[in-house]
Amino acid sequence: MAGTGLFGWWRARADERQVFRPADFGAKGDGLADDTEALRAAQARASEVGGVVEYDGVYRVTSRITLNSHVTHRGVSAEATIRNDSPFDPKRPVDRECFSLGEYTTEMLSRFPAAPLKAAARGEQTLALGNAALPWRPQPGDFAIVATRERLTTLHGTRLPVRQQLVKIIAVDMAAGRLDIQHPLTADFPEADLLQLHAFNGFSRQPAHCVEDVRIQRLRFEGGGISFGAAYDCAFENLTFADVRDLVFGNCLAHSRLEGISGTFWNRGCEIKLGTHDSTVSDLDMTYVPSDQPAYNGWISLGEMARNVTMSNVRLDASRYTKDGGVILVGLQYCFGIRIDGLDVKAPGLRDAVGILLMSGKSEASAPVDCDIRNADVACAHFARCLQWGSGGRDGPMNCTLGQVRFHGAADDDAAVFEAGRGNVIRDVNFGSGRVVSGPDFTGNELDNIVCAGVDDSASLSAHNTVRSIVTLSRQ
Repeated sequence: MAGTGLFGWWRARADERQVFRPADFGAKGDGLADDTEALRAAQARASEVGGVVEYDGVYRVTSRITLNSHVTHRGVSAEATIRNDSPFDPKRPVDRECFSLGEYTTEMLSRFPAAPLKAAARGEQTLALGNAALPWRPQPGDFAIVATRERLTTLHGTRLPVRQQLVKIIAVDMAAGRLDIQHPLTADFPEADLLQLHAFNGFSRQPAHCVEDVRIQRLRFEGGGISFGAAYDCAFENLTFADVRDLVFGNCLAHSRLEGISGTFWNRGCEIKLGTHDSTVSDLDMTYVPSDQPAYNGWISLGEMARNVTMSNVRLDASRYTKDGGVILVGLQYCFGIRIDGLDVKAPGLRDAVGILLMSGKSEASAPVDCDIRNADVACAHFARCLQWGSGGRDGPMNCTLGQVRFHGAADDDAAVFEAGRGNVIRDVNFGSGRVVSGPDFTGNELDNIVCAGVDDSASLSAHNTVRSIVTLSRQ
């Protein structure tokens, strides 16, 4: 039976779960008093019994509240709001959030020679771990990171290897000291490197870092939002955010769902990465508002080992944003199995932007694999690039689809750039006044019903790819 187990039964009969109200723990809910500790106490008590915290006022908090597992947070009135009005510290932006779920960490498990992963074809391989004692017992279906031991970079306070890739463990034989892995992304590791095997707390669901079974419903957040560090089997429904730094920002969000999310942001619209997998985002409505704080130059971004994420009905209104250059509207890097269906981006005051980017990231691993963007309208005043597909000398997207996409706005001559990639399908795409440019590493792809202002070296493009139809329009 679906939903078996104790917590599955609680979710199926949520209305019968024990209800806790912040007022019972001393909260005023008047938007003036500091209700931080009362909210912490209410959700901690609800976690003990898998209960519900109901909000019916405006609750002011002055620091971030770390949520526990097995709690539903539910607004039961139109004014149900969590407000964080503490001073913003750009060195510790996460402290301004209202809620946080889990903590993103990795743990180094073992070292082994690089040879088994040298210049790999996509598929299965075996790692010989020798007599390594692993603090984490890997199971088939778990995910881990294979990385070099050197060249570390700091990301959100965590030291991460620059060269790394995500692998899926498909068989374990600890007696023989071996792991059979499957890795859909490829990366060249120098022969001299000793590799490391890292565990993602979000994948292995270590309770010290990862929260499970959290539901947040019908709440409004002001000043600060929700940060995801590591969350499993969670749901966020019908939430509104006002003047928050990041509308959706998630690391290690697994088997979770976001639906009916709307609001205003001044930094990131939606950035989902660092191992987020098997999750859905639908009906996401984002509006950019100017701020005197330094802002991030990318708004819809999926990358750094995100996998099997589906997004639908995504809208971004950046009408109030004016800038020349340095902004990527939609970016996919180092991810696979991403599906975006229904995308509407408006930035009429933005010049020299990149509309959609699919390419390798700083990790030096592969570009997106098995990704799909359909039914998209992307508009700005002027595109430096409508589309950047791969980059020269590095892996390009593989087995990706771009379909029913239209770019609105003036564009540079080389606005549609296909530098690298294979096995991709680009169909029913209108680049407007942009020209199509292709590189020598863009081979074995299919292009059909492409509208543009022209093609540079069309003979080479046709010689290395299947070109069914390109319609050339004269520039106005």
